[in-house]
Amino acid sequence: GMTIESNGWTAELSGIPQFGDVLTIEENLGGQGDNRNALLLSNLQNKDVLDGGNTNYQEAYSTMVGRVGTQAASAERQKESSEALLIQARDRKSSVTGVNLDEEAADLIRYQQAYEAASRIISTVQTMFDSLLNATR
Repeated sequence: GMTIESNGWTAELSGIPQFGDVLTIEENLGGQGDNRNALLLSNLQNKDVLDGGNTNYQEAYSTMVGRVGTQAASAERQKESSEALLIQARDRKSSVTGVNLDEEAADLIRYQQAYEAASRIISTVQTMFDSLLNATR
């Protein structure tokens, strides 16, 4: 057999060469079967490629997560504030007038819709946050 060594790799050939046999050893340009593509992808994490070359993916992700968190907290505060206003309005109304079941039912539906809208905002923000986390795994 014959052993060939070059650039830190070794190839051993055995058998009897025949006329017309060709042996070619070259770089795997497609990147299949090695980790070059994964290494290149992981190097993008800290490379400034966004915002005109001023921001890297890590910074952009952190900024986006912070923004989503701030918006989620704001939506939660708005929901709590709306609920407090609702209670206050109900208390004032019941102190001034008697109970009108039709008006109470209409108010309940309105408040339920407002609560559901706030809940959907929080759910959407949670879904976005989960997607962001899954995208970086």
